[in-house]
Amino acid sequence: MRSNFRFGRFELRPEQRALLSEGMQLRLGGRAFDILLSLIERRDRVVDCDELLDLVWPGLAVEENNLSVQISTLRRILGPDAIVTIRGRGYRFTASTREVQAGGDSTAEIASRSLRQPEGAIAAFAGQRAVHLSDALRVGAAARVVHETDHAVCFEFDRVQDAVRAALKVQRDARLGVDAHGGPHIFAARIGMVRCSPDDATDAMESREHAMLAHALALSASDHDMVVSADLVSEFVPGVDGDVEDLGDLSINGAAVRAYRVRAAKCSAPDGGASRATEDGARPSIAVLPFDCVDDGNEVLVEALADEIIMGVSRIREFSVVSGLSSRRLYRCGLTTSAASVCLSASYLLTGSCRVGADGMVLTMHLQDARQGTILRSLRIETSLREAFGAEQALGSRVAEEVSQTVFHHALQASKARPLPELPNYALLMGAVGLMHRATLREFERARAMLEHLAHRPGCNTVAAAWLAKWHVLRVVQGWSPDSSSDAQLALDYVARSLDGDSRDALALSIGGLVHAYLRKDLATAGQLYDQAIDANPSEPLAWLFSATRLAYLGQGKEAEQAGDQALRLSPIDPLKYFFDSLVATAALANANWERSIALSHRSLKANRTHASTWRTLAIAMVMSNRMDEARSAVQRLLAIEPGLTLGRFRERFPGRDGPLAEPFAQALKAAGVQD
Repeated sequence: MRSNFRFGRFELRPEQRALLSEGMQLRLGGRAFDILLSLIERRDRVVDCDELLDLVWPGLAVEENNLSVQISTLRRILGPDAIVTIRGRGYRFTASTREVQAGGDSTAEIASRSLRQPEGAIAAFAGQRAVHLSDALRVGAAARVVHETDHAVCFEFDRVQDAVRAALKVQRDARLGVDAHGGPHIFAARIGMVRCSPDDATDAMESREHAMLAHALALSASDHDMVVSADLVSEFVPGVDGDVEDLGDLSINGAAVRAYRVRAAKCSAPDGGASRATEDGARPSIAVLPFDCVDDGNEVLVEALADEIIMGVSRIREFSVVSGLSSRRLYRCGLTTSAASVCLSASYLLTGSCRVGADGMVLTMHLQDARQGTILRSLRIETSLREAFGAEQALGSRVAEEVSQTVFHHALQASKARPLPELPNYALLMGAVGLMHRATLREFERARAMLEHLAHRPGCNTVAAAWLAKWHVLRVVQGWSPDSSSDAQLALDYVARSLDGDSRDALALSIGGLVHAYLRKDLATAGQLYDQAIDANPSEPLAWLFSATRLAYLGQGKEAEQAGDQALRLSPIDPLKYFFDSLVATAALANANWERSIALSHRSLKANRTHASTWRTLAIAMVMSNRMDEARSAVQRLLAIEPGLTLGRFRERFPGRDGPLAEPFAQALKAAGVQD
C-alpha cells in the first residue's frame, strides 16, 4: 500500500485519491490530484513540463497551458510557495513533507464527512423595505436571518452557491424592476457578501462579525450593485453575472478589506437572442455541467463526478471539451441549458443528477443537442465511490464511450437526411467519415459530396482534403474505382493540398502514407510519411495504426502488433473502433498471434459486418489455427460482400505482395475456398 504524504496542515492520500486539510477533504479535480502526487513523489528534483504532461495525460496531445491552469489551482489551495516554477525547466514541490503509513478512514467515509460540511456565505441586502426580502425570495431553510435593521437584513447561507444565486436574482430583478413574484420590485438592492466557514455557525460572535462585514460592504455599494470579499470573486462569471471590478482595499471599521464590485449588466441573462455556439474547426464541443444534487450536502461530490467524466470525455480526440472550471462557474448562475450552451460555445451538453445512498450512487445523465434542444441519449449508472473515483477511471471511460457513439451516430443520421448547407462542420466531417466506411455506393458518394462541401468552409480545408485522400483510397479498395491510377493521383493531390495548409499535419501525413502503401505499393515512402506523422504528433492514432499494417506487410509481426497496441491505447473509444480492431487484427496475424487476431476480428465484425478485409483476416487466422469449418464460413461471408475476389486479385491488391506473408496468406485463403 502506498504511503500518505503530510505537509503543513495537508495530507495527500494516494490510495483514496484524497487531499485533506486538517482532516477534511478538499475539492480537487483528478488532473490536479495527479499533478500534485507526481510533484510530491519527485520532490527531490525539478520535474520538467514534458514529463508532467506524460505522467498526467499519458498518450494525449495536451497544450502546456492546461498544466499551468492546474498548477494555479493547486497554488490557490496550498499557498503560493508550495510549488515553485523553475523558468525554462518545470516545477518543484518545496513544502516540507513526510511520509506516513497509509490507513485511517476509507474514501467513502472521508467524502461523506467532508460533504456534510459545505462552505457557506453571509449576504447582506440593504435598501428600503429590505426586511420583506425573505418572503420575496422564499429562501426557506437554505438561509437564516443573522442580523436585521430597518433597512437591511443579513442571511447566513449553508452553501456559497445558494448565496450567490439569491444575490444575483435580487440584483437582476431589481434591474428589471420586478420582484420574485413578477410585481413591482420592493427596493433598490445594495448587496454585500463574505464567505464563512462551517464552524462559524456554532460561534455566534464569529457569525455576527461576518454579518457586520457583509453589511458594511453592502452599504459601500451603489444601488443595484454588489460588493464581495476577495475570496468570493471567483464565484462570479464576468460578462454573464455582470461586470466585475477590483476595488482594491476598502477601509471597513478601520481595517483594510480587499473587495470587488459585481455590477449587473442591463441584460445579464443571455437567454434570448443568443448566437449559436461557435465551432472549433470541424470538431464539436461538449460541456459537462455539474450534476444536480438530489441529496443536500453532496455538492462537492457532484462537482468531482463532473471532473471525472470530463477527464474521460477528453480522451475522445474528435471532441473539444469545455473546461470544467467554466462549466462549474456557469452552472450556479441560474441560466437555462440553452443559454449555458451559448456562453460555453458548446455543441452538446451533458447534464444529470446524482443520488447518494448507503450502498453507493445512482447517476442519471442526459446528452443534449444544444442546437436543437433535444435529448439524444439518457443513461442510468449505479456505482460506488471507489469505482467512480478509482485509478482505472471506469466511470469516465464508460460515459465517454456512450457519448462518443451517440454523437457519432447522431452526426451520421443528420448527414444523411439534412441539406449540406444546414449541417455544422463536425456533422459534415463525422458523417462523411462514417459513410465512407459503409458498404453501399450511394452512401460512399454522399461522403465525398460532404467533404467537398466542408472543404469550402473557413478553417476546414486541411482536414477535409486529408479525408478526401482517404476516400479515394477506399474507392480503389472497395472495387468502385473506374481508374485506380487516376484515384491514386487524386489522393496524392489531396494530401499535398492538406499539407499546404500545415506541412506537419499528422493526419495528412498518415493518410499520405496510406496512399503510398495501398495504391502505390510503395512501403518505403509510406514508412517515411508515418515516421514524419509520429514525429509531428506522437499521439496521432492513425499514424500508429497505418504503421502497424505496413510493418505487418513487411513481416515484422512483433513490431506491427506493438504499433497496433499503441494505436488502440491512443484511441480507446474511437467512433470507428471496428476499423482499429480490424487493422490491429492484421498486425496480430503477422505476429502469428492467431487467437488474438480472431478475437479482434470478431469484435470488429460485431460493430460492422460489411467490412471485407476483416472477414479476410478472420479466414486466414482460422486456417492458421486449423479451424477449417469456421474459415470456410468466413470466406463465404467475404465472397458475399466481394463476389469478384480471386487469389489473383488478392495478390495484385495486397500492399505486401512483395513481402514474406503474401503467399502464405494466399494459400490460406485458397484452403478456405477462394478460387484461382
